[in-house]
Amino acid sequence: MKEKFKVLSVSAGRFKDDQTNEERVFASLNYLDRSVSDIIESDQIKVGQQHVKMRVLTDDNNALARKLANSGQIPGDVVLHLEMSVVKNTPSLTVIGFDTIEQRVLEPLSKK
Repeated sequence: MKEKFKVLSVSAGRFKDDQTNEERVFASLNYLDRSVSDIIESDQIKVGQQHVKMRVLTDDNNALARKLANSGQIPGDVVLHLEMSVVKNTPSLTVIGFDTIEQRVLEPLSKK
């Protein structure tokens, strides 16, 4: 599925797993949630728009994160290609691609 997000940042890299001693690759992006939170409770306060983290496909040594970082679209509105999965019994979205600026000009996202 494709959806437009206000992407704020992309992070990617490598780390060594302390338990297995294996090198692992990670990648994620942060976007601005469209909804506005208004929760003021004794154990939680969330007011305003929140930053949300989303996983990015890490295949080919973080090629997608690198391409997204070099696209010139961040920070800004980016049409992301998403894949839904279930992680620890919770639905999760993973970025598997994105529209380049050229694709956005040729194929504008339909208005909802």
